[in-house]
Amino acid sequence: MNSENFTLELQTEQTGQTDGRESWVHLVPAGTFRGKDGRGPWTLKDANTVVNATRQRAGRNQIAIDYEHQTQRSEANGKPAPAAGWIMGMQSRADGIWGLVQWTPQAAEMLANREYRYISPVFQYSTKTGEVALITGAGLTNKPNLDHLAAVANSQENQNMEQLEELRKLLGLDATADMAAIVAKVQALLSAIAVNSANPDPAQFVPIGDFQRAVAESNQLRQGITKADAETHVSAHIASGHIAPFMKEWAVSLCTVNKPAFDSFVAGVGPSVLRIVTPTHATSQRRPGSSSANENLNEIELAVCAQMGITAEELIKARAAD
Repeated sequence: MNSENFTLELQTEQTGQTDGRESWVHLVPAGTFRGKDGRGPWTLKDANTVVNATRQRAGRNQIAIDYEHQTQRSEANGKPAPAAGWIMGMQSRADGIWGLVQWTPQAAEMLANREYRYISPVFQYSTKTGEVALITGAGLTNKPNLDHLAAVANSQENQNMEQLEELRKLLGLDATADMAAIVAKVQALLSAIAVNSANPDPAQFVPIGDFQRAVAESNQLRQGITKADAETHVSAHIASGHIAPFMKEWAVSLCTVNKPAFDSFVAGVGPSVLRIVTPTHATSQRRPGSSSANENLNEIELAVCAQMGITAEELIKARAAD
């Protein structure tokens, strides 16, 4: 059976501390059932439909759980009908409909002392088919007409046991660990946390300067562009005279890894590279005794080749390609 939850809106004065007085209570059993007094049979055919119908009828109000159905009897006997708890939400499960109840302090104490143990629902149903239509309330009692429901005290005990079992697992304790062992484990963990906070292990931390440098280096590695974009970018700088044609392969490689570094280099050089490597009339004297390739370069061009680590042939070839 599919689950469907809803929570009825709490009133402002009811949203304070509940001291763990909330628990899930079995309200209506699944399938067909009848009362011990012979009434019925009733059938919970579609739990989701019943939950929705109950929600619509309740609106913004919570549904009261009283003592011994005094709400239905107060008009006749003139006695008050105090609430033992309030149904805050409902859920359809495989075994029927369950309600999330916030008990009053008095009712919670009675349940803990087993002065009350059972729940008796009040619901509307079809007089023709016996199908349950919606839930209008419930009452604490020790003489329930339906014996198909889980006892309220037992359901609370089961929930507590499940919570303890989960807590043992989280703390890495054996399944037989009692409450004293659980408390001791929690205290030990809190003490360890306090010690570690007061005396941090230097091996677990790095200096902020090293961290920032590592982050900066990592960011640089992520600032490259695609090879196609790099070639376009570099070609534009070659055309504008910022870099020489023979530097293209190096420039493209740098851009694909770290474009900001390439741009910083170009900004520092300025559009002067081509003027340096381009022959001028004033400096076109050739050196005597030089090689055939060297003879085609002037003093400045040869100095550029030496500084850049390239041969005269490479520069001449690059210039021809340009």
